Amino acid sequence: MQAGERVTYQGYEVCLFPLDYVYCTQVSGPDSLSHCCGHPADWIGPYNQYPLYAPCSCHLVYSDNVGNTRGYTSDAPVWTPQGLQYVSFAFTHDSNPPASTHYDQGDLIYHTGVAGYVTGDHVHIDQSDIQNAQLISYGYYCAYGNLCYALDGSQPPEDIFYLTGSETFVTDLGQGLQTWPFPPERSKASAIILLAALKKKRRLYGRLKRNTGII
Repeated sequence: MQAGERVTYQGYEVCLFPLDYVYCTQVSGPDSLSHCCGHPADWIGPYNQYPLYAPCSCHLVYSDNVGNTRGYTSDAPVWTPQGLQYVSFAFTHDSNPPASTHYDQGDLIYHTGVAGYVTGDHVHIDQSDIQNAQLISYGYYCAYGNLCYALDGSQPPEDIFYLTGSETFVTDLGQGLQTWPFPPERSKASAIILLAALKKKRRLYGRLKRNTGII
């Protein structure tokens, strides 16, 4: 998604991937260095402190000062690849995260960074289909020796977020992020209005030709 981008369908927002640059560097799994539980993944930008945008209108439900994690939940149900539902998501490692407790879809919400236990500038993103999901311990220690935490009900990113097709895509490491298949409602409405105007113009032009004897 891009800054300020909003996509709605049938009156509900579409949950969008929060970066306009798609480059995943680590996924979850038993052999992962620091993501052995749940479905978080690490993402980088083309430069440090790269911006993230609110996937949907959301509010803060969790925060900590270790890696400056900020957890949010959607204000209302949103469209995801699993259907219409509430979602939660969490971002970690921004060295100086924005301080607001509420964001509209498309607002600047976070950055990549180096807060906490990191080896380079990136953002750790987790996502859940549980409303107001909190970070919980799954009781496992990752390869780095740290206790693994993830959102309650953590889901793969491809089950929560849609791309819009406007992103620069490098790799999602095979996670299968999908592009939202429909245009925004405002675009569909504009197309309908434009089509109606063209039809009216054609009818008026047809009457003009008949009245002036052109045909």
